[in-house]
Amino acid sequence: MVAFMPKLHTPINLRDYEVITTGVTTKQVEASLRATRTWLLENQTTYYSTSFESLLQKILNEEVHLTGSLGYLGRKLSIAPPYKAQYQSYNLAEMFRASVLAKVGGLLQQTSLFDLAVAGKITEPTQLKAVYRKRYPWLPQPTWQVIKRTLSQVERGVYPGLPKPDGVLSYWATDTHYSKLTRDKQHLYFTVKLQDLGPVILSFILPNRERFAGGKPTRPNVYLDRRGRLTFGFTLQAPPPTPVQASKVLGVDLGLVIPAVGTLIDPATRQVSAPLIPGGRVRVLSDKLKRLARQQISVWKKLETNRARGHEAKADLLHVEYLRVRSKISRLKIERSHHVAGYLTRLAVEQGALIAVEDLAWVPNSKWDQARQQKVLEDTATRKGVRVKKVRAAGTSQDCPRCGSKVTHNSRTTKCPKCTRVLNRDVLGARNIAARGAGLSTLASFTYCSSLPVLTRAPGPVTTGYSPGTALSISNTS
Repeated sequence: MVAFMPKLHTPINLRDYEVITTGVTTKQVEASLRATRTWLLENQTTYYSTSFESLLQKILNEEVHLTGSLGYLGRKLSIAPPYKAQYQSYNLAEMFRASVLAKVGGLLQQTSLFDLAVAGKITEPTQLKAVYRKRYPWLPQPTWQVIKRTLSQVERGVYPGLPKPDGVLSYWATDTHYSKLTRDKQHLYFTVKLQDLGPVILSFILPNRERFAGGKPTRPNVYLDRRGRLTFGFTLQAPPPTPVQASKVLGVDLGLVIPAVGTLIDPATRQVSAPLIPGGRVRVLSDKLKRLARQQISVWKKLETNRARGHEAKADLLHVEYLRVRSKISRLKIERSHHVAGYLTRLAVEQGALIAVEDLAWVPNSKWDQARQQKVLEDTATRKGVRVKKVRAAGTSQDCPRCGSKVTHNSRTTKCPKCTRVLNRDVLGARNIAARGAGLSTLASFTYCSSLPVLTRAPGPVTTGYSPGTALSISNTS
């Protein structure tokens, strides 16, 4: 059975553009967009402080289903900007409604969950989810991540606050007489009616990358980045790729010491590959990240020492250096994530396998490297038609993949007390994840192979169960 593949949504944020309209400069366009953003910020600030809580109560009391277009729902709930715009009032009001409703769903879940947990003295996520589903069946159901975050807020006594104004201009919420978007092979052409300027055409150059080669573009969100620069956030929608016919399972364990360790299993031939670890550029980036992490700690210690001694000028310089190193670490982690995802996806396509990973839905993507790496892997695999299957994470590094017994840990290695098998901890996790991805409890009857054309070996003791004389490919069926 072929798995359903969703449409591909490729986000792209662009800042540089050329004004095609004669007689209009880039400075004039930027000034007009910033003036519109200022109007939206003022309306958001006033509305959030005066009317947002009553809007939430109205949705809860009247059992309003959050379905349909944002424009229709916003008019149905009588959402309107406190200050009417002097230009394109209808379209700017639609932008305002979209910005308000974008905040409603998440905050409704958080406040409702918080009130239910406090009123019922609930501390268990499963119980809170059941109570929420029974009390608010018409609202979107929360994820486990939202539920656990809310219970943490209840424990700390932190009530979900009101949303912060962001001033994001949602041009996709307006009609096509006000703004429209077209494209050719290398450019996006965004036409928008600006105050005092009239219709203006902006041209954006698309990067020369495969993922931007096709797809229907959607009108952008316009916002300010961290440096205060106007940024246009587009999305390219493309048809789903042809799904890969998977007969094997590639289990992937994402870690901190080793970014990713894979194990390929073939349930039909009962074979298990040797450990698969991305090398090359991934190894180079990992070494750089280790050096930068040590440098970051050293700079921070010097900063604290100078602050304690009253050397504020030197401490300020060290703080700038600390931020520079931290920013570089973040960039290199993102680059490494894409290299790891590319390696694993290519392997899955070549071998005809689905990718099995741990279910890390309870981990915020911005708080843990593994969760961020998994999100990049899912996106990359989806673009190539590879299915990603999430399996239960509990016990993947504690159970022996051959006999199922509990193993003992010694730093980065594990030993099974029953079958005396010694394994690298990440290899152990990858094999258990692969087994669960194939719907198996253990790999007891599988043959362990010594080599694959695409692997690099894991550091330290890996296994005692390889057969050194057998060099086979997992794609063989003999």
